[in-house]
Amino acid sequence: MPAFPWYFALKDRAGAADVMIPVPDGYKPPGKIVVATPAALALVSYLQSLKQPPLNLEALGMEMPSSASGSSRTTAGRAAEGSEVYAANCARCHQAEGTGLQGFAPPLKEDPVVLSANPAPLIDTCSTERREE
Repeated sequence: MPAFPWYFALKDRAGAADVMIPVPDGYKPPGKIVVATPAALALVSYLQSLKQPPLNLEALGMEMPSSASGSSRTTAGRAAEGSEVYAANCARCHQAEGTGLQGFAPPLKEDPVVLSANPAPLIDTCSTERREE
């Protein structure tokens, strides 16, 4: 199971709007798939809003699940919700401005994974607490 379980849900099968998380076989719960929760999707929107073009899920062939957002929120609305998720769960280590703590939590500010238009590596990093260099 991913490192931050409150960002993920276990399901028997994915719904049409679910964002599935690739989990290595040794960590995957038997017979289940792992999908991102609304908090995970909001956190990704917030982190990606720190760079300037807004996250355009539609251009990536993805969409925010209506059940995940609770309404048809704008990217700015999801980013605001993600800001709360970040403040509650990430800022202690990565700091409020994403500058990190040397030798403990890497900076997120100016990080290529955070700045990427593709949210998949960021979701993967959040789900495993590590990333490939």
